[in-house]
Amino acid sequence: MCPNFYHSCNMQHMRSVELSIKRKKLKSAKATS
Repeated sequence: MCPNFYHSCNMQHMRSVELSIKRKKLKSAKATS
C-alpha cells in the first residue's frame, strides 16, 4: 500500500512534529519558571 519513499518521508515529518512539540513545551516551561 505505502511505498518506501513515502514511509521515510512520513517518518521525517513525524520527527519534525515531535521536535516542534518539544520546543513549544520547553518555551512554555521557561515562561512559567
